[in-house]
Amino acid sequence: MKQIEGWKVGRELLRLRRQLVTLPQTLIGYLDLLFAPARRRQHQANFASRVQMHDGACPAGKQIAIYLVYQPQGLAPSSLALCRDLVDNGFAPFVVLNAPLSDADLSALQAHTWKIMQRPNFGYDFGGYQDALLTLRNLVPDANAAIIMNDSIWLNMDQALIAMLQSAPTAVVGLVQESKLRTDHKNNLTVDLQNLQSYFYFIQKGFWQDPQFWRFWQDYMMVSSKKRTITAGELGFTRHLVANDIPHQALISKMQFLDQIKTKNSKYLGFVLRYAVYTNPHLAAERDALMAWHDPSNTWQKAAQAHIRQTLIQEPLNGSFWVAACDMFGITVIKKNKDALPEQMRKAFLAAHQDGAIALSPDIAAEIAASLRRD
Repeated sequence: MKQIEGWKVGRELLRLRRQLVTLPQTLIGYLDLLFAPARRRQHQANFASRVQMHDGACPAGKQIAIYLVYQPQGLAPSSLALCRDLVDNGFAPFVVLNAPLSDADLSALQAHTWKIMQRPNFGYDFGGYQDALLTLRNLVPDANAAIIMNDSIWLNMDQALIAMLQSAPTAVVGLVQESKLRTDHKNNLTVDLQNLQSYFYFIQKGFWQDPQFWRFWQDYMMVSSKKRTITAGELGFTRHLVANDIPHQALISKMQFLDQIKTKNSKYLGFVLRYAVYTNPHLAAERDALMAWHDPSNTWQKAAQAHIRQTLIQEPLNGSFWVAACDMFGITVIKKNKDALPEQMRKAFLAAHQDGAIALSPDIAAEIAASLRRD
């Protein structure tokens, strides 16, 4: 009988533990599904009393940025900085608050926004996106461009990123495309189950006026189940784009990363591996062996590239090699997710910043350090 490797047994035990821990949440999700239609009707019928609008100090414009914020413990300095950067780059911030802020935080935010919508935390990010978009459809029917994003990431919103978004030829641009890689019988890679990550979309001018864009948001049914929000919202929006032949792309994906890796020398590949993180201990051990052997030879370079390829068949890019991916594509976008792999990724980012290998803004570096101390 073939012996099962210990780490696989541990992985399955952890998976079982997670299922048991999340059982109450699963049951709540079923109840939410049952009562969601009534909650949606109540939300829409009482929209004027449930949703408060505040004017900001910034002028209206034809470029809009919907920024959903859920920060019940207080507004983060990086969120305020992001709003300033949006204004500096010609966007009118329309901030959606899914949790109330203190008077001081609200006043600080108003100084760097066009409008603020405060709403109940119903429907997670896609519920807030939907309320904001259906409001903005009447306020700015002729928008030139729109950003739709939430505060589940740290993002450096600079001129270079804006230029990349605006120069993209597609109707919708995401920052990151989540995908699963498969190999065929000839060991060629194929892409499966790909979707644009919902924490950031860029909508080009033509698509803002397209009935297909609005059809999704008019038909979307918000729920307070996180799992179903991901299924109907994030995955559903990508499926809608695919089903209607709407051109879309991400600035970073696994296949783009692997194409770039083929062009990198031994020194850069060493940087990629130095700040890599893993869930699979065998892959981590393989990386350690490669780094112990690291030299400028073509043999080492090929071995490192093969390791990176194999890792991305098993691991997500925005965990494993994310420090290098952000450096490679010139985009700093870091998830705040509290799961183990994103936490290790944030540790790697902070280490790379402290080593001088990459540069983080002071606000983002400080907030990452603070999040790691809490976790």
